[in-house]
Amino acid sequence: MYDFKNVEKKYNSINIVSCDCQHYSKCEVSCKRPKGRKDYHILYIVKGTCYVYEKGKEIKAQAGSVITYLPGEAQKYTFFPDEKSISYYVHFTGENADNILKELGISKRRVLSIGISSTISSLFDKLITEFQLKRVFYEYYCQGILFNIMAAIARKTSDRTNDIRHETNTRMNEIRKLMHSHFDITKSIDEYAKLCNLSESRFSHIFKEEFGVSPKHYMIKVKIQKAKDLIKDTDLSIFQVAQMVGIDNQNYFSRLFKKHTGLSPNQYRNRL
Repeated sequence: MYDFKNVEKKYNSINIVSCDCQHYSKCEVSCKRPKGRKDYHILYIVKGTCYVYEKGKEIKAQAGSVITYLPGEAQKYTFFPDEKSISYYVHFTGENADNILKELGISKRRVLSIGISSTISSLFDKLITEFQLKRVFYEYYCQGILFNIMAAIARKTSDRTNDIRHETNTRMNEIRKLMHSHFDITKSIDEYAKLCNLSESRFSHIFKEEFGVSPKHYMIKVKIQKAKDLIKDTDLSIFQVAQMVGIDNQNYFSRLFKKHTGLSPNQYRNRL
């Protein structure tokens, strides 16, 4: 049975401290809080750029970015007037807020890029209105809207992550197709990496993560499998087979073939 009491206990202690939508077009506005604040702070950039300074580095939080600060975390960021930036923000407290943000994955990075969302903007507008008018039971309305905002941010983050994974998987499969169709050409790993706009090390890491073997090992497997087919289906000499799979040195080819099949090319042919 679902434990509704635990759910109620977990989510009933969030309190809004302040919230608003700010336009930065008249002057430069900087926030410098070396010791942070006592509450939680979420900003959602809907136009322009917020320049976040983190451990000596500048991070450009462009439109569609979410910036999150936990209590006590140093805050330093700037809005410049020429970019005419617009940002929603909310400050809140709550004994379970930290766990909620972690569970939703919102606090895992200082800046999350989720894209422009009319749904999230609309929710912020509703939150601001409820908080400003303070009508009867507004605290509950505000709490519910804030949960909706955080859940919407988490969902957008998840969607973008899945989109990136899908795109990466598609690119890696295209590379595999190239390896199979160009088995007679020995391309370097760097050449394949450049086709994906990735560094060689990053490409190799992603490839192995996707398919369980390094790209170099996969290319060798493709060549060996094609060589086995050629030995089995044609009367080509071993030297010719080696050349057909893009290996000019017959001795090297024979050693490679035996390493991966347990047999020399001639032994493999004689067993057929």
